[in-house]
Amino acid sequence: MFHQSQFGYNTDRKRLACATSNVLELWDYKPETLTLHKRLLLAPYHYQFNSSPDGVYAESDNPDAELGARGIAVSNNYVYVLYNPNTNRMHEEQKEKL
Repeated sequence: MFHQSQFGYNTDRKRLACATSNVLELWDYKPETLTLHKRLLLAPYHYQFNSSPDGVYAESDNPDAELGARGIAVSNNYVYVLYNPNTNRMHEEQKEKL
C-alpha cells in the first residue's frame, strides 16, 4: 500500500485492519511478523501520473472515480468501513436535466 493508511486492531483475534482509499487488508499479528490474511479491492484505481519541476505526482484521471474508504473502525467481530462512492457528480448532473 502506498497511500495514506488507516489502521484498526482486534486484540482478541490479533488481527490488524489496514485501509486506504482503494484497498482493505487484514493482517494476522505475531510479535515477530505480520502475515497477510485477506486483501480486498474497495475501489478501482484511476490515476494518471504527471511530472513537474517539483517531482512526479498522481491525480485521478476520472472525475467520476469512486473516492473509496474514508475511515475504518474495528469491533470484536467486524471491520466497519466508511465508504464514499462519489455520487455527488451524478446527483448534480441529474439536477441539471430536470
